[in-house]
Amino acid sequence: MTIRSVLQSQQSAPAGCWRVAPGSALSLRPREDGVLHVASGRVWVTLGTADHVLHAGERLAIAPGQHAVVEAWDAAGAQAAIRWHRAAPAPTARLAAGIARFARVLPVPRTPDPCTRR
Repeated sequence: MTIRSVLQSQQSAPAGCWRVAPGSALSLRPREDGVLHVASGRVWVTLGTADHVLHAGERLAIAPGQHAVVEAWDAAGAQAAIRWHRAAPAPTARLAAGIARFARVLPVPRTPDPCTRR
């Protein structure tokens, strides 16, 4: 089996698409949160001590520092294609606090109460 290592430096590498041929594997070690998306085929993913079988269209979140090994897994020997998507960054505490302050100063529109007509 051949093993290729990708995403060693996800901070500088763009999100992309890789083909996984039968009898080969990809070793993923992302440096930031991301999602592995199976674009076509079926793959066997070993993430830490857990195994996952993903079909086309399915996704698996992978955290920084985790090690995932991805292999094409098809009885007919077909290759698979996977995509890597960076996860959207979570809002920082400072940003969340700013949004909360802004929401408190917005005027709340008054709607007429349907039970009390004037």
